[in-house]
Amino acid sequence: MPTPNPSSPAVLREKALDRMSDIFDAAAEAEGVSPEAFRQAIMDAIRYSDLSEDGTTPEAFVLSVIAQLF
Repeated sequence: MPTPNPSSPAVLREKALDRMSDIFDAAAEAEGVSPEAFRQAIMDAIRYSDLSEDGTTPEAFVLSVIAQLF
């Protein structure tokens, strides 16, 4: 099986999502809420945005918002 290119878009996206997950966990801890409650708040924001997509994770949502800014 071929080794994935470490700079391919899929690998970079996966790394970004993993890092976002770490950031969310740290932010939840800093706010004194559970990581699940923090992510649920983001999912609630997704429902009220025009960026909603079925199956979107909180991490992917935040990255999509950031991408629109640049």
